[in-house]
Amino acid sequence: MADHGGITYKLSNDEWESVGVELDQGWKGRACVVEGILYCYDYLGKIKGFNVGREVWEELKGLEKGLPRFLCGATMTDLGGKLCVVWECQGNGHEIEI
Repeated sequence: MADHGGITYKLSNDEWESVGVELDQGWKGRACVVEGILYCYDYLGKIKGFNVGREVWEELKGLEKGLPRFLCGATMTDLGGKLCVVWECQGNGHEIEI
């Protein structure tokens, strides 16, 4: 996946295909799948998830305090069914459970 023009590989039919417009236009930055939802973030610290069944992006709720602006070294992973975001920052480290 790139900023635009993403493609997918389907194992079932051994073919490459373009991703849908909604997924393609909403994908920003790095991403991770947790419990069937594709999460991605942008450089402003916004995290959103793509619901494949409904084909919609939704902003991640529960981040009232917000997140810092991520530096380019941030990454995401599935940590036991929870979304884990790790990023570089100056000064003391930060940890936020999502």
